[in-house]
Order: sequence, then structure tokens, then C-alpha cells
Amino acid sequence: MRMVTSKNFLFIFFLLTMSFVPFGVGAESYDYDLGVSEVTFNVSENELIAGSKIRIYSTVINNGKFDVAGYVSFYQGPTLIGRSSEVTAKAGAFPEQAWVDFTIPSGSFNIRVELVDLSPQDQNSSNNIFVTKIFSPQIDSDGDKIIDSKDNCPTQSNSDQKDNDHDGQGDVCDSDDDNDGILDTDESSKGTSAFSSDTDQDGISDAIDNCPTLANKDQKDSNGNKKGDVCEPIVKEKSSGTSSSGGNSDIGKTSNTVSQTDSSKKDSSSLTSLSEDQKKEESKENSSLFPNLPRVDLKSYDEKALEEGTSSVSKNFISNKIEENQSSSLMAYERYGWKTFRFYIDQATKDNDAKYYWKFSDGQETEANEITREFPGLGIYRVSLYNIVEGNQILLDELQVQIGFLDYRNPWFWMSLGILIIIALLVIYFPLLRTRNLKKNEPLLDQEKNLQEISGELEEESEEIQEENEIEKESEIKKESDTENLGDNPE
Repeated sequence: MRMVTSKNFLFIFFLLTMSFVPFGVGAESYDYDLGVSEVTFNVSENELIAGSKIRIYSTVINNGKFDVAGYVSFYQGPTLIGRSSEVTAKAGAFPEQAWVDFTIPSGSFNIRVELVDLSPQDQNSSNNIFVTKIFSPQIDSDGDKIIDSKDNCPTQSNSDQKDNDHDGQGDVCDSDDDNDGILDTDESSKGTSAFSSDTDQDGISDAIDNCPTLANKDQKDSNGNKKGDVCEPIVKEKSSGTSSSGGNSDIGKTSNTVSQTDSSKKDSSSLTSLSEDQKKEESKENSSLFPNLPRVDLKSYDEKALEEGTSSVSKNFISNKIEENQSSSLMAYERYGWKTFRFYIDQATKDNDAKYYWKFSDGQETEANEITREFPGLGIYRVSLYNIVEGNQILLDELQVQIGFLDYRNPWFWMSLGILIIIALLVIYFPLLRTRNLKKNEPLLDQEKNLQEISGELEEESEEIQEENEIEKESEIKKESDTENLGDNPE
């Protein structure tokens, strides 16, 4: 479909004008005279882009007294673009339009339009040909129908012009779509989003977040290795040694290791010595609900216990869980609302003599067999369950919960949706109300119109009666005058 522009309006106005004013006004009139004019030249697109296909038009006007048939040829320079289908222009009728398809060249060009093979032969050849102005097409290097000067990625096709970070560079060309300083190619390896500068929505940019995939506003990093604790729980083991002086037993150096929470890396933990700074950091943990004890993951502890031949209250439970590969089935939860969860331990695997500790990635800790927790807001939260066995904190299980805005439990979502529905209904209601009122008032309007018509008729009748009375009065005056004249002149 051709777009209607101001140029098209002028073109239509010209056609209507030319329908009543022939080319030959003030000049010799011909029996057979078809004509074309540059004024009637038109194209199907507002913007000419090199390489695109358009349709070019010219209007044929019959200025003569009789019908004439013929063709219109279009040329780019000496090269024939094409010839229109036969045009029959009737005398005194509306003009006819001829057209051909044309592929826009990369350089400047003009078009020559010429009437040919007319039947009967045209008697006025002066208006049978014209040449358009010079056209300078725009360049579209990637062929996405957007010219290079307006394209936010002129070298790669992107008709949607998506620009996630609004930096003026299209996503298909932008190596950092969220403008967080991390290349898109590196985002996938880090597990972060290439289209969000804060993947876990904790208010800290991925570029400086020590755990960009899990919410941790506090950025706690107990071992100082620049990886947040929620992404890398600290694993410690306590060892003891015997002093040769006085036979007193001294606590040996405490060692720690970093255990990846990912199940594929849990069995690769190792033990390393704690530095003095790490011991100070450990002392700070005394303020939390967790006892100040070394922490190890379940499988590492079990392997060490089996190797040393030691036993524990939960030894059988731990061994069975590892053998059955069920380390992720101890915890369970129920969701009570948008942000409220109940976390509990599966009764089938619960050890009633053990103490269980819960730790959440937003910093909350508690000791309980089960806990009902309302999270503070949107985000991804890690929940960790620990047990105390032989003076060690055993990481039994972990899971993640996500709280999103587009959740049917979210009251703010429904409130927003309700507001949008109300606005939509109002947009529909008021036009309908206006239409209804107009229809309701139509009888009154008709009645008023009828009254106006009757009033007009009465006024006309009154004027007629008044005119008749005046005529009668003038007639009587004339008669009286004639009578007086006859009395004065008896002859």
C-alpha cells in the first residue's frame, strides 16, 4: 500500500484541477492530444534507499476531444526501465495512471517519461515527454530497510533496532549489551545475564558483585578471596595436637577449605591452613546463631570419618545419603504466599537427636527443625541447612528460592494489573457513553429541528399576510384618491 504524504495530496489536487482545466487552455485545441507532466510524477516510497524495489508512476491526461490509447515508457538515462500496460485515456474523463517497477541504483539518477505508440496519432507532441529532477538515494549497507544515517548498527541487519542499554549501538553490534563493563562473551561463562547489569537484583552491579548470580547485599567474604560466602560457603576442619611439655593438650592450627556449593564440585574440597586474618574473621562469627565450630560439607566429612575409622551420631544417616546420592532431598519447603516459605526437614531422614541450623543468603540465621520465613523482597535466595556432628558444622543440604514480580501471589502485581484494566475500561467506556448520549439526544434534536422548520414556515406565512394587507391597504388608499379626484372633476 502506498503511503499518503503531502506530496500525494498535492498530486491528487493537481489531478482534480487538470480534470477541469486542460493543458491547452489559451492555446490551440486538438482532437487527439495526450500529455504527461513532471508534476504528476510520483513514487511509492517516501524514502529512496539504494537497492530497494519501488514503483514509479506518471499520470496521462487527455487534453483532446476524442479518446486516445497508448503506452508510457520510463527510462533511467538511455536505459529503458520498462513500459507500462496500455493506457486508454477518455476525453473529458479523469486522468489515467501508468507505472512500472524500478530498483533504485546506488548513485544519483533521474527518470525520463515518454508517451509512445499512441492511437490515433497524437497531434501535439510538446507534452509527450519530460525528465524528472535528480534523485539522491540513501544507503542501507546491511539491507534492513533502515538507512545507514539512522541505523544503530549499519553493518549488521537489525530491523528491530533493539538497544538494551540505550547507548546508541544496536545489540547485534554491541559487545556489552547491558553496559556493565563485562563483555557478553564473558557473561555466559560467569553465569550472568548479558542484558542486565545486576543479574541477581541485589542492587550491586555484576562488575563489582562478589557473587553476581545470588543476592547478597552485604557482600560478605569471610576468607577474603573476593568470592561471596553465598556462592562459596567456608568449610573448616578442626584438628588437635599434643604438646610434649606438661602433657597438656593444645588446639592445633585450624584449617579451612573452600567448598563449591555446586553438587558437581562438592567432592573436590581440600583443607588448607587458616591465616591470622581468617582466625579474626572466625571470631566475628561468634555473634551469629551458629556455634563457632569448623564447617565441612557432608561428603567431605563422611570420607574423612570413614578414613579415620571414627564414628558419629549421624554416621549411618550420612553414609546412606551419600550412597543413595540423595544429598539434595533432605530439605523440603512449602510456599504460603508471595514471599513466605516454610522450610522443614524430611521426616524420613530426620535425626531427632541432632541440632539443625538454617542460614539464608541475606544474612538471617536460626536454629530449628523447621522455620517459616518471609523474605524482604525480590531476588534469588540461597537456603543452607547445617548439622553439628563431633564438633563440626556439616552442610547437609542447600536450595535456592526465587521471588519475582510477575507472580500470581504478588498483591502488587494484581494491583498494577487492576489499574491497567480500569484505565482500559475507562478508555472504552467514555466514547461509548458519548455515543449513547448522542443517540439519546437525537429525538430531541429532530424535534428542535422540526420546531425550527415550523417556526420558519409561520414566519413566512406571517410575512405573506403582512404583504397582502399592505397591498390591500395601498389599493384602498388608491381607490379613495381616485374617488376624490372624480369629485373634484365632474366632467
